[in-house]
Amino acid sequence: MSTHKPAFKEWLIALANTNTEFSDLAYDVQSDNNFPDCSKKEILTDYIKSRTFDYRIHDMYLKAIDLYLDEL
Repeated sequence: MSTHKPAFKEWLIALANTNTEFSDLAYDVQSDNNFPDCSKKEILTDYIKSRTFDYRIHDMYLKAIDLYLDEL
């Protein structure tokens, strides 16, 4: 039996209605129809950096993607 490994976007959106430090980022990703549906850190990092110059968002994204990759 295979297990479903969600893409980063799916994993993060599941945190949108939680009381975690990632919920605001999750809401932003959920409303972004162009957010990549992949789990490649380099692609996602480039995308985030192209969408905002806010280092706080970059830092939060990096915490989230690292947690995601550690969980898989």
